[in-house]
Amino acid sequence: MKPFTLGILSGGRGTRVGGSDKGWLSWQGKPLIQYPLDTFSSLATEIIISANRELPRYLALPARVVTDLRPDFCGPMAGLESIMSATTTWPLMIIGCDMPNLPTTVAEQLISSLSACQPIVVAHDGNRQQHLCMAIADEHSISSLKRYLDDGGRSAYGWLTQNHAAQISFPQSKEAFENVNRLNEDSAAH
Repeated sequence: MKPFTLGILSGGRGTRVGGSDKGWLSWQGKPLIQYPLDTFSSLATEIIISANRELPRYLALPARVVTDLRPDFCGPMAGLESIMSATTTWPLMIIGCDMPNLPTTVAEQLISSLSACQPIVVAHDGNRQQHLCMAIADEHSISSLKRYLDDGGRSAYGWLTQNHAAQISFPQSKEAFENVNRLNEDSAAH
């Protein structure tokens, strides 16, 4: 497989989980942020985590940590901007920290689908596009993202549509994209 950088989005407000930092929610015995590290650390050349809170905890992980370049929690696209701006080895695979079941095959298929004609590809689970599971070929998309954010854009879907991102379908892997977005009996804030 082609070498790639993994970017993990973990810098949100956690509004759906009572304001907790989602990366540090315990799910099935370990923090959500640990799942992508365990799954992808042997494949990724570098791992960059976008985080805006709990920074000492994130800095203790085997990854580079970046914070939003914009104030006031502008959403996951601001985290993407920070990760892309810090990336030195391309392509870049982006995932949210709240997808603990994501297998390495998703990264392999997304990365291998990139081309000059398809510089941004995004996963589709058979029912819907998974906006925050994407691969980006190179640094040429940074200027587009900065303009989008400068113009007030905040939606991953909007930026992906504007950039004609190609969807890569994973219809047999729907459970791989399940998000831990609510506090329940399997998750707890620490």
